[in-house]
Amino acid sequence: MVDARMRPRFELVVSTSAEETVEQIREGLDRSDRPYEGHFYPKHVEIRIAESERSFWSPELILQVEDDNEGAILRGRFGPRQNLWTLFVAMYSALAFGTLVGLILGSSQATLSQPAWGLWLVPICLVLASSVYGSALIGRSLGGEQIVELRTLVERAVGVEEEPAYVPAVESLVVEATS
Repeated sequence: MVDARMRPRFELVVSTSAEETVEQIREGLDRSDRPYEGHFYPKHVEIRIAESERSFWSPELILQVEDDNEGAILRGRFGPRQNLWTLFVAMYSALAFGTLVGLILGSSQATLSQPAWGLWLVPICLVLASSVYGSALIGRSLGGEQIVELRTLVERAVGVEEEPAYVPAVESLVVEATS
């Protein structure tokens, strides 16, 4: 099954506290032989591919770490860089506005017994929105190797020893980490 989400998520359950988990991820980033950029906050981590290896479609990983009764829950979300994500949101907003204008214009024309050519904006905007969505999915697949790389980095840092039975960045999964 293909995951159609533009921003895939995953969840890990770890036996350490949220603060210790963030520190483990920081140390894992420092030990890595690949260059990454990390921003660390209490219970929040952002990891990006280093500028020297970053491409247009390179993902970033946002991690939220929450304390749980027996440790912490690590929730990760992959997505495009913030500027690219903003571009997609702006494109969707413009196309939604175009659809609304087409509906209003076309219904006004129809009410006045004029040719309702304004309604043609609706399917045109929907096709364009589908194209934007398709390009986002293609971009995610182009950055797929880096998605796997970022997830593997985090799993190793927090002590997930076994290979989970999942297709990376495709489905949500809860994995018990060993310490």
